[in-house]
Amino acid sequence: MKLDSDSFLQWKDQVEAMIEGNDLLNHITGIGIPLQFLENGGVSPEFQRWKRQDALLKSWLLASMTKPYITRMVGCMFTYQIWNRLETHFASQIKARIMQLRNKLSTTHIGLLVNEYVLSIKGTIGALVSVGETVSESDHVNALLHSLTEEYAPLLTSLLTRPHGITVGELEVVLFANEAYWRGSEKLS
Repeated sequence: MKLDSDSFLQWKDQVEAMIEGNDLLNHITGIGIPLQFLENGGVSPEFQRWKRQDALLKSWLLASMTKPYITRMVGCMFTYQIWNRLETHFASQIKARIMQLRNKLSTTHIGLLVNEYVLSIKGTIGALVSVGETVSESDHVNALLHSLTEEYAPLLTSLLTRPHGITVGELEVVLFANEAYWRGSEKLS
């Protein structure tokens, strides 16, 4: 596992799928762990089975990590402790990454080529989604509209006075058509 929040989230998605697919979710949540001892003081067979499964899962998790992360897991007896430590470690990094990407989204400006602008916005939105942030269609549309320059004012006015909203795909088509119109009129001049 690399040392960044994007890689952690990809790794986490893969690991959670494997854990859930093997019905081992309680090992990372720590919920539903069987009682260790029976009323007579003996060790519960359910707990022994759970502990064996947990040891296998813990071993697999540790084997999937690089040395810096394995070192951070010293002292964790159970899988859910490893999981909590990883989530705590990456929570602030993920939050900072989301803030950075949201800022990039609001400061991206349209340049000479609409295609570059559209791809830049899409890339930033894709990065937001990859770190677990939800980005709605209207958020995407607003990001595209937000940084349009004065030359796009008539277009913006026509879009804002529409009786219904516009999709990302429709807006991209309008922006490309607008760019083609302006490039065509420049050639005529």
